[in-house]
Amino acid sequence: MSAAPIHELMPRVAALNAPGAPSVYVIEGATITGRWNYDDPAVGPMLGDGGASSNFRYVVTLDPSTGTFRCSERDVGYNNGALRAYRGYSRNSNLNLVSLIVTLVQRAERKRRTGSATPPHRFRPEELKVPLRTVLEQSGWRRRGLIR
Repeated sequence: MSAAPIHELMPRVAALNAPGAPSVYVIEGATITGRWNYDDPAVGPMLGDGGASSNFRYVVTLDPSTGTFRCSERDVGYNNGALRAYRGYSRNSNLNLVSLIVTLVQRAERKRRTGSATPPHRFRPEELKVPLRTVLEQSGWRRRGLIR
């Protein structure tokens, strides 16, 4: 199967931006950037409660000449009091006094707002990445690995 041309692919990617969806995809030329939809007032509080980083970006760069795409993850900023400034995504957490206090305050505020300190749903980066990769792969695009 040959890769769909970019002018046919981009409307399919834009269709992922449904109202009320937890993620949003921004198209700039041959680059697609996925991020959590904190701009939507109905979804933003759930994302924060579910641990989704407001700074997380999933960047897909398309190469139309070969019909391939390359992915990268970026997450920069403060999360639970710990500064993260790196490319990539780490599941490890730095537990220090500040992050412990921030977590307790967030839980208390969530309990005051929703009646429960437990987040309703834990958002994972895969929930943002999989829909985009599925559209790309169904359109005939192949993921380009590290080795050509």
